[in-house]
Amino acid sequence: MLNLLIKGFSFLFLLFTSFLVWGETPVLSYEKNDKGGFSIFVENNNVYPVTLKIKPELENMLAEYDNEHLFIVPAKEKKYYLTTFNIDKAGKKYSFKYNYNFVIGDASLPLNKSFIYQLPFAKGESFKLFQGYNGSFSHQGKKELDFSMPVGTRIFAARDGMVIEVVDINNKGCPEKDCVKFNNYIKILHDDGTIAHYLHIKQNSSLVKTGQLIKKNNPIAESGNVGWSSGPHLHFSITKPGFEQEEGVETKFLILGSEQPIVLKEGEYYSW
Repeated sequence: MLNLLIKGFSFLFLLFTSFLVWGETPVLSYEKNDKGGFSIFVENNNVYPVTLKIKPELENMLAEYDNEHLFIVPAKEKKYYLTTFNIDKAGKKYSFKYNYNFVIGDASLPLNKSFIYQLPFAKGESFKLFQGYNGSFSHQGKKELDFSMPVGTRIFAARDGMVIEVVDINNKGCPEKDCVKFNNYIKILHDDGTIAHYLHIKQNSSLVKTGQLIKKNNPIAESGNVGWSSGPHLHFSITKPGFEQEEGVETKFLILGSEQPIVLKEGEYYSW
């Protein structure tokens, strides 16, 4: 929390609350305007847009917006205007305080529930889905998929998007949850605000970098056995970021032998 004295009788509080995302935290700043109020700006150094949620608490000040408000901040913005707090009654004590947090992407985008995903491996190959949605090992209550596959299997993007995070430096894995800190992964942001997670990739195998735009079926990495893993496999999931928690998204795939997209079932082999 920042507590500053202004003109000897006014004060300002800025408070950042916890957030459920990775990346660089947006930095808020302010400037006094010609009406004696304060204009609020934000710097977003990430390669992706962010959605800020701000809740002001004002004393003798007027806001452009009441209660909580969402702001969509573009990527790589050095000084993006958000809002203004103006003094209501001159010569009297005034203050403002606000809480803010953020999520990756544009939180106002509607979820494309009908999107058909491509299986994240090469055409003609076949792999077993050894753990599906709500799986008994580590997917309880989660919409996540685990494909058994040998280390070094080429992984492909299941949907167009932008790479927003790559970690492939780790080379350690174990079946205990403590090893989650060693996970290697690639995360890709889609045009409806969802994020694809490709986990347990092989050390130094990423073929993409943060900020890169990719198309469906572009190769992105090789599968591995790194992090929280009981054997060589690819973990694949889609989430929609939220201010309380990430929401798992059920995905459908068009597979070989099926005319309609389906939700994959645990224990079955799939190809396309």
